[in-house]
Amino acid sequence: MKRNFHRFHEILFIDNSIKHKTPGLSFQTPGEAPHKGTGDPNEMNLILLSGINNEGRNVLFGFAILKVVDYKSLKWALKQFVEFSTHPKVGKVYPTTIISQFDPHLNDAIEKVFTPHSTMLVC
Repeated sequence: MKRNFHRFHEILFIDNSIKHKTPGLSFQTPGEAPHKGTGDPNEMNLILLSGINNEGRNVLFGFAILKVVDYKSLKWALKQFVEFSTHPKVGKVYPTTIISQFDPHLNDAIEKVFTPHSTMLVC
């Protein structure tokens, strides 16, 4: 994943619309109060970070599985991705263009982590 991002980092697609619900399996510890903003304690959110290689095919750069999808958790996931994708000789590698769907929390996190290095497009 890291090598692919170093080679094809021009465009980064961020998809946070995938939700997974596992019936009978609770991700909440007993006695823990429900997290603010989460409806179902069995639901997890998958964030995909992908791009396009030189053959025009989709390539996965990374992913995150989050319980709570808010500004703080999305910013953390994106910062972890930047740290993970640091090149040993060049340093931090940023995408040229980021494409994502409209989500106020995600857009704010992208602006905080990737600006002024990247341009954001919302579809």
